[in-house]
Amino acid sequence: MMNFYFKDLNQDIRYIEVINTYNLAYWIATDANHYVENESNISAFDLNKLINQFKLAIDKYEHANNLSLFLKGHHKEAANALRQFVQMCLSDLNFYSEDKKTDSESHEINLLSQLDHEEKFQANFLCFMNPNSAEYLTIKSYSHMNQIAEDLLLIDVDTNSIKNLERAKNIVAGFNLAKKTINHAIQNQESFEGMIEEFKIINTFRTKSLTQQDFLKLCDKHIEYMNLWKEYFSINEQAFRDIYIDGLSLEELEYELIQHEALSYQSKINNYGIEISKLTLEFMNIDVPHIEVFSNKLINNPLSFMRTS
Repeated sequence: MMNFYFKDLNQDIRYIEVINTYNLAYWIATDANHYVENESNISAFDLNKLINQFKLAIDKYEHANNLSLFLKGHHKEAANALRQFVQMCLSDLNFYSEDKKTDSESHEINLLSQLDHEEKFQANFLCFMNPNSAEYLTIKSYSHMNQIAEDLLLIDVDTNSIKNLERAKNIVAGFNLAKKTINHAIQNQESFEGMIEEFKIINTFRTKSLTQQDFLKLCDKHIEYMNLWKEYFSINEQAFRDIYIDGLSLEELEYELIQHEALSYQSKINNYGIEISKLTLEFMNIDVPHIEVFSNKLINNPLSFMRTS
């Protein structure tokens, strides 16, 4: 929940529309880029659809910019923090840009750039939020991953040095802390009060009130979104502990299965990110165009994956 809610309901409802439009732009772009990075065989037809989808993300971002012109005070400051973050992410995620490089070094630089944007966003955005809210705790869980980003890039599976072990311990601790933070949000009933307050604001401006079932539908999507992040943190925590700290020797298929599961969680997270923003805007009687979620094509049953490996 934002700490400036219920002081100006007209600003509140506009802010909720702006934020969810920015979020939708981010998740559409993330989804398209995620598919491009993880699908080795993309047809010209699908590539054209992916480019058009990314352009839709840019359109949504620009639409949110226009809407935000009517915001003021803390509403505008918070929206501007997200605007700057999404703007930078759209630039980093633009897979069809002419100056986009695809080598591993450029990929690492791009990743660190995104993490830097996220760190700045968190510093400028979280100050407006209730620290017990689900959204605050979810964003806070990301920060624990940011702190281990360098270790994730530098750790070497073929090295048994003390430095490598220290990096592994830092990574395991980071994923564990991220998991505990988001689990606290899931388990703590108080953390969902922010969702209730936003739902009340949306209902205030509707001629026909939303139902409890509508709220539960949206709430369930938020909970599943957080659970997916929890599982993603957990599987990575366990994998790094097994391989680098406990020294377990995994078969190639076992290692590939872990990567496949992590990829599936990321894909599902993208899907729920889009669904949450889309549903919130629809509850506000705002039309949202059809969005093909490409990440869904990367989600396979583990048994199917093993049969094709």
